Amino acid sequence: MAQQAFRFSSADGGNGNFTVSTSGAIVGASLDAGSGAIITTGTADLGATTVDSLDASSGGITNAGSIAGATTITASGLVTSVGLDAGAGTVQTTGTADLGATTVDSLDASSGGITNAGAIAGATTVDASGTITGGTLTDGVAIINAGAISGATTIGASGAVTGGSFTDGTATLSSGSLSSAVNIDGTGDLTMGTITMTGFSVDATGVMSALTGSSVGNLTLANGSITDSSGSISFGSDNLSTSGTLGAGAATVTSLDASSGGITNAGAISGATTITTSGTVTVGAFTIPSSDGTSGQVLKTDGAGTLTWQDDSATVAPGSASGDVLISDGAGGATYDSNFTYDTGSDTLSVGAGGYNLNSEGALTANSASIATTATATVDSFNPATYASVKWVISAKEATTNAVHTTEILAANDGTTSYWVPYADVFSGGPLFTLNLTNAGALEVSNSVANTISVKVVRQSCAV
Repeated sequence: MAQQAFRFSSADGGNGNFTVSTSGAIVGASLDAGSGAIITTGTADLGATTVDSLDASSGGITNAGSIAGATTITASGLVTSVGLDAGAGTVQTTGTADLGATTVDSLDASSGGITNAGAIAGATTVDASGTITGGTLTDGVAIINAGAISGATTIGASGAVTGGSFTDGTATLSSGSLSSAVNIDGTGDLTMGTITMTGFSVDATGVMSALTGSSVGNLTLANGSITDSSGSISFGSDNLSTSGTLGAGAATVTSLDASSGGITNAGAISGATTITTSGTVTVGAFTIPSSDGTSGQVLKTDGAGTLTWQDDSATVAPGSASGDVLISDGAGGATYDSNFTYDTGSDTLSVGAGGYNLNSEGALTANSASIATTATATVDSFNPATYASVKWVISAKEATTNAVHTTEILAANDGTTSYWVPYADVFSGGPLFTLNLTNAGALEVSNSVANTISVKVVRQSCAV
């Protein structure tokens, strides 16, 4: 018979219940339950179906078309569909969602994981506490609270990728950012635009830049370098240690230890409390030795930039005073005699009491004495065994009257007796002294006046 449409009404005029309890089937071109429910413990084989709620909690849903507009789809089995459109609603399952190409605003697998053989693209947010395993994750925001993204060929994001751990594969960030990661562990390549941390960024070439005023705790470079383009790098009171080479412009340090290498500087090293090195220190054009010399040695240059420790051959004798004339000791050093001085202001060469030997043939000597009234003093003497003849110029002055007396004598000695004669005896008022020459070569001056006289003598001696 032809198919008909059936409608059952209850006694009160509402919709009634229609139950088929046999093993048969209800087949129709259309089935409209109104606001009621269609319940079956068997299989519902439907065409295009519009429902507010679809409950397959005891079985599964198989669909060759699309499931659209459903408020809730509840199933403890599988929901299989060519197309599943939940509109602005939510697709939720406590089991496994096995999907083809799927477009979602938000994908929440917080109690499980996401396994994908294709690509996850266009997601606003991918939030997982489990594992996200896939070929490609593109765009949007990927948030991993405590899980891992592993085995991925490519992770391409123009947004933010926030995660606990990234393992293996290749992670590509086109123009987004990688933030808050506990660990990034890859056997493949990590390619990105910029990684931004607090005060720091890493560009695609692997160069990390720090913003002005940035601070970092411990920074370890396995085989890299720190380069500052315009500002300054400050380590505060912390230590900077490197087994490589430290290149710096103007640097201020409290202690500089290069005990395993050397210090090369094109500028100036200033303000350092201590500079320690086991190598050599090169300053400008010369190099300072790395070891100490022996006691008394001095640094000597070869004129070609090398300093070495050498025995002291200084021309200044220790303890000498201004005006002392230094005399070579013949061994690279010098000595001096405080009685042999030269006054550059008055161009005066002074010789002490010992006199000055011109050579082995003669000597020039000067002496002085102060002689009280009626007293006699030896003002000069010569050795008759060395000199056969001498010539004296004797000058005396009495300070009270300014009287002066000058005379010149010649003397000879044959080794036993002295012979002498005065010459050109000149005085003012009267003579101030008388003379006597002993056989031993002593010149004696006797005061002839009532006041003390000051006597000066100059002697020229000729050898035997």
